[in-house]
Amino acid sequence: MNDGWSTTFVSSTPITNNEYFFELEMVNCAASSGIYVGVTSDAKHTDFGGNLEQQTTCAIYNTKRGNMFTESFARMYKSAELKKGDIVGVVVDHFEDAIKFYINGDLIAIGHKKPSDLGAELYVFVNLYYAKQIMAQCKKYSLLDLKDSRDVKQ
Repeated sequence: MNDGWSTTFVSSTPITNNEYFFELEMVNCAASSGIYVGVTSDAKHTDFGGNLEQQTTCAIYNTKRGNMFTESFARMYKSAELKKGDIVGVVVDHFEDAIKFYINGDLIAIGHKKPSDLGAELYVFVNLYYAKQIMAQCKKYSLLDLKDSRDVKQ
């Protein structure tokens, strides 16, 4: 939970699997924007303040105002707008060399940066910009439940 302005959570251990999937549930969305979810190779950078470093980060940004922040990080197929109860999933796939983003099991974006572009060690990160935003770890979908990029008209 974010009690003030701009709280960043970065995992303490790097992603070690060749195919890694994590999910977060939108528990409270106090604003229509202000949440970044993704991976970073910079585990020491814990104060993104709403501004992400494109060389070390691949993320999506929830917003009702289009995809103005996300487009620089990912190719968007659907809106990244989040509502209470939505599940954000991120797949880091070293086999396909891709980072994919899902909402409620549907592919919404594929990162411009690949795992190989970001470096040997990647970390999960979430940036909650506005107060009272809450995201929680969850396990609702499996990799097999996700609609793959082959299901999206490119």
